[in-house]
Amino acid sequence: MGILKGKQLYLHFDIKLVKQMEEDLIITVSVKRIAISATPLDISDINDILLDDVQAESLKRSFQAHTILNLLECHEFVDQAFATC
Repeated sequence: MGILKGKQLYLHFDIKLVKQMEEDLIITVSVKRIAISATPLDISDINDILLDDVQAESLKRSFQAHTILNLLECHEFVDQAFATC
């Protein structure tokens, strides 16, 4: 993620309901996942860089915002977020 350090970032996120195999229980369950990626605004030849794909407890917008903020804090990108989509 070093290429993103110090750059203004355009954040993208996508929420999906996906089927996931629970190996211990040998069943398939539906889970909510949020994929979060970033594009540096000042580097034109770089596509989205996936930051993470995390399981979400809820699809509520407040939870999504909290999840994204936690990820930005983890990568120390909070002050670099310029826009979201």
